[in-house]
This record gives sequence, C-alpha cells and structure tokens, in this order.
Amino acid sequence: MKFSVALIIISAAFAVSLETQKGILVEELTENTFDNYLTVSNLAIVDFFAPWCPHCKSFAPEYEQAASKAQAEKLNAFFAKVDCAGSGKSLCSKLDIKFLPTVRLFRDGKPLGDYSGERSADAVLEFLQKAIKAPNDMKLTMSDDVSGTPPDVTPWHADDKKSH
Repeated sequence: MKFSVALIIISAAFAVSLETQKGILVEELTENTFDNYLTVSNLAIVDFFAPWCPHCKSFAPEYEQAASKAQAEKLNAFFAKVDCAGSGKSLCSKLDIKFLPTVRLFRDGKPLGDYSGERSADAVLEFLQKAIKAPNDMKLTMSDDVSGTPPDVTPWHADDKKSH
C-alpha cells in the first residue's frame, strides 16, 4: 500500500516536472490578467494579434521561437500575447493598438514603445538582449510614430464594426 502511494506521488511529481519543462513559453493575457502579469515582470514583451490576421499568423511561430530561445539563454523577460479580436479586444482599444501584430515592450508594467524591427525570432531575441543590457537605448529600436503603416502589419482599430 505504501509503495503504491509513493509510486503515485513520484508519478505526479514527474508529470508536473514534464509540464514545467514543456511549459507555456508565451502566456495569453486578457484584460483581467494583463496588469497583474506585467507589474510583476521586470521586462515584458507582448504580441498584440488577431487569429485572422495573415501577418500575425506568419509572425506567431517566430515569436514562439524567440520565447524558446530567450528561455534557453535564461533571459529575464516575460513573453505574452493578447488576442485583439477576442478576449483582449477592449484592452487593445484601451492601449490604442493600431496595427497587428503590434509588439510592445513593457518595463515594470509601463510601456516603453512598440518594436519596429524585423519580424523574426533572431531579431526579436537580439532586441531583447539590447533591452536587458542597455535599457536607456531602447528608443533607437522602438517606434512611437504610427503615422505611416509599418511593413508586415495589418491596420487595426478595435472599435471597427467591419468584419476583418
């Protein structure tokens, strides 16, 4: 009997260990969870996306790969995503998301700006490494100017009633 209980406990611990190793690399946030996650994260990078957006679809695996590489390199950065067409629609409106995907960097819960570099895993990873090493130089690789449409994005307005 004791052996069976011990075996069950060991099996459960192993299963939890495997789940942690597989872990969620990119946490999907909603309006209810957004502030909590970002305020406890020193550095967070958030992908604002919509499932129907072709640019978002092509960027998603690159973003996941960047998160995986960041984890492997033990970078102190939190990766998240927000579905602007679903559970994060009001949040995207509140944060004035204009293009999809928008990749925004946050430090201690405060937005630093939108990432405007190449939409590849290596470029996102390089950007994060710079953000960690030299946080005051971020304006060189960020964009606050949204007057023109950046490449590889879809114009977006959360309150738009048209079907996307």
